[in-house]
Amino acid sequence: MIDLSEHIDSTIVAIYSIIAQRAYALDIQFLVVGATARDLILESAYNIPPLRRTMDIDIGVRVKDWEQFEALKTNLIQTGKIHPTRLAYRVNFRNEYPIDIIPFGRISEPDS
Repeated sequence: MIDLSEHIDSTIVAIYSIIAQRAYALDIQFLVVGATARDLILESAYNIPPLRRTMDIDIGVRVKDWEQFEALKTNLIQTGKIHPTRLAYRVNFRNEYPIDIIPFGRISEPDS
């Protein structure tokens, strides 16, 4: 395991904490994906700085249907720190950090 605790910006930790609390309360599993995940590993484990910084955070959420996906978004927005956007898959943390919520699991079956 790679210890990332000393390397993650406190704002990013706050975002992940909110997501974890709200997702777990709804029995939704999630994982960090995308460039932010890649950059954390490369910097923390291998001391390789990113060529360019990404300003968005991508998370994959395992949901069974669109209702569960919307419940998570609603629950995140109710914190007052996460704000909706016009995009169905995106919310913003304090209107500074876009968070893309990428659903997977049963929701991706052909009838969904």
